[in-house]
Amino acid sequence: MSLVGVGNSMAGTLLSEAAINIFTKQDNKPATKADIKALENSLKRFQRIQNMAADSEGRLPYYDMRRMELVYLKANPFGNNRNE
Repeated sequence: MSLVGVGNSMAGTLLSEAAINIFTKQDNKPATKADIKALENSLKRFQRIQNMAADSEGRLPYYDMRRMELVYLKANPFGNNRNE
């Protein structure tokens, strides 16, 4: 094992990694922890269920993302909701 061989191997690895990073689209790169946190923060706790009617008391169905269950809440309790 020579110093020249190690240098060539290192140069080849760096060149191939650089080529992979340059030619790989951003959509095809793996998600980082920061990407996952940003996605998690963008989701609201209560998601309006569109294909269910209100209950007999007029409350609308929502999915609680934290408790992972269906809940009925008074009509639009969160102000301007994009999901409705």
